[in-house]
Amino acid sequence: MKKFLAIIFIILSFESYSQSGKIYFLKNNGRFVNDKDSADFMRIVNEPDSGSVYYKVTEFYPNSVRKLIGTASIYWPKVIWEGPSITFDKQGRKVQHVTYQKNLPVGAAYYYYPNGRLMKELDYNAPNPSEKSKGSLKFKLMNYFDSTGVQLVKDGSGYLKESTKKITEEGNYADGVRHGIWKGTIIEEGTTFEDNYDKGTFISGKSFNPDGKVVEYTVKDVLPKFPGGEKAFGEFLSKNIKYPAEARSWGINGRVLLSYIVEKDGSLTNIQVVSSPHHALEDEAIRVLKRSPKWEPGIQNGIPVRVKYTLPVNFSISK
Repeated sequence: MKKFLAIIFIILSFESYSQSGKIYFLKNNGRFVNDKDSADFMRIVNEPDSGSVYYKVTEFYPNSVRKLIGTASIYWPKVIWEGPSITFDKQGRKVQHVTYQKNLPVGAAYYYYPNGRLMKELDYNAPNPSEKSKGSLKFKLMNYFDSTGVQLVKDGSGYLKESTKKITEEGNYADGVRHGIWKGTIIEEGTTFEDNYDKGTFISGKSFNPDGKVVEYTVKDVLPKFPGGEKAFGEFLSKNIKYPAEARSWGINGRVLLSYIVEKDGSLTNIQVVSSPHHALEDEAIRVLKRSPKWEPGIQNGIPVRVKYTLPVNFSISK
């Protein structure tokens, strides 16, 4: 009986949002599609409430579970978020609660475990030198809890172990930023390292390869780069891309989005099409990318690493 009532509530909630709103169907990469069956989620946009200038935005998964509720100043073709926004997983569990200003997080932001417990609180009003050095958003880690509710970082201070699929790191936080010696492992390489931070600013580090080699570095992460940089890469694409005759005759243009791996030796592998308006355009984009000279590889903790990239290639017919 409870399950039946829950289903009715979801349907009624969906109908109440959609009665006066505009409905859009999207893929997870942000691409719009024509129908619900081919969409990863549905976005419903309602006019602002009285006294507000922001559109009300609600998103639903294909199973009608709510995915997001928030507000935006612009909703087409790209959403510009403004104000509080809450996202949920496919089971309806809260994932995060973030407030935006001109599409950027501001103030306190909260992130949750699947069991509903608070994972961490970030402060996006606070400057963070280490994040600024990466060209990323500035924030401080104010509080962090494990999945059982034990607090590991309180008011910006504490010892924390952070892990991704590729790397583990652990060390102290002070005033919301990394401070002192942080130790870690690059999992795929089996390489361990020690990094030194001063109030959030990376100072230097050492990596220890399994073969015993020690590498010292003063820059923690370096992205792969085409020889000569972005400008040279743009010139390479412009010089080598030839508009396919088939696409030109049909007046087809648009953007091809490719993904690929920059290997440790700088070669490009695993070139795949993420999205494309026409097979002739994607074939040409792939052909040219395969002709690319080797890149300068990405560097992590002083050693070359494989890095996945995405590349948009725009095709436009001159009038």
